[in-house]
Amino acid sequence: MRKKFTPLSILYSVTFVFSIHYAFVLYINSSFLGQFFSTQEVGAIFTVGSIFSLISLLYMPKLLNRFGIASVTEWFLYILAGSALGLAYTKNGWLAMILFFLLYNLQLLIRYILDIYIEKYSKFATTGKTRGIFLTIINFAIAMSPIAVGAIIARGNLETVYLASALLALVTIAISNKTLHHIKDLSYHEGTFISAFKKIWDNKDIFHIFSANILLEFFYAWMVIYTPIYLSTILGFSWETIGIIFSVMLIPFAVFELPAGYIADKYIGEKEILGTGFFIMGISTIALSFISGSSALVWATALFITRTGASLAEIMIDTYFFKKVSTVDTDIIAAFRGSRSIALIIAPAAGILVIAFLPMQYLFSILGALMFIGILNAIKIQDTK
Repeated sequence: MRKKFTPLSILYSVTFVFSIHYAFVLYINSSFLGQFFSTQEVGAIFTVGSIFSLISLLYMPKLLNRFGIASVTEWFLYILAGSALGLAYTKNGWLAMILFFLLYNLQLLIRYILDIYIEKYSKFATTGKTRGIFLTIINFAIAMSPIAVGAIIARGNLETVYLASALLALVTIAISNKTLHHIKDLSYHEGTFISAFKKIWDNKDIFHIFSANILLEFFYAWMVIYTPIYLSTILGFSWETIGIIFSVMLIPFAVFELPAGYIADKYIGEKEILGTGFFIMGISTIALSFISGSSALVWATALFITRTGASLAEIMIDTYFFKKVSTVDTDIIAAFRGSRSIALIIAPAAGILVIAFLPMQYLFSILGALMFIGILNAIKIQDTK
């Protein structure tokens, strides 16, 4: 007898293919835009894109209530595929910027939608395990992608990667169309970010985990924008080598998150692991500023350690937050996912300011020092265990 797929297993499949699409362009966006704009202008473009994303998240509950989550997902994926395809062929900087805004915005919104789907099928006692599997799938896809991207660029160019990414978005549509329409819609909480942030402020546990998430997203934002530029233009690594470095760097997300989520569920809760993660991130990121030379092995190892800390922080933040909210709390979830946009509004502007006064390598020292704030957030939350 043929085994029936569960909603969660189907959602995991959709998540995996979408994550490969996302990962293919994650670390090349800044370099692609750098063909048309200066480093400072690229930072400004990410900031503007993040403002649009934050506004878009505000209207998501209203959109889901009106059209249904499956229909919204389908249309978003079609536009996403078209945007990636356009980037593969455009030679105009302004058009590239507009298409990037669409791509960047929709990727964030689809991740938000996947959060809602996963939350619908999560149980409180196994939230760490469910979110661990979800994040491990995402991060395994992200970890395996840079090698493929490096190989594509070595034999083609950045535009070829966008073409591959568009095809992956179409595959995501093919999988989701056959399955997600059967998942029943709920009534989603609508509201403004002000009302959502008031709810977050009033619940101190959610406030501190939300603050920790902004810090983590700030870390990702600064790393995603400036690390590829630093490795390629300052240190002179080829994209093929950068692809290998990034794949090694991302291994912790595929290896550590699931067991960490299980340990948090069964034994010690989230607090201690979260604090440890931010401590590792702080020390190891500061150390990046003082790496001399351009050894691929040294950089891969150092970046691996930074992401070991980030992987522990990420799974604890997601586990704790989604134990504190329910599926219908889409306004709070939107604000939570809006942390990425908030971070990407602040991070490029801060990066531009730092580069104006200091050599680029000191971005890492400042970023690492900021991560120690996350330890204070960890101390202040009440464990769920």
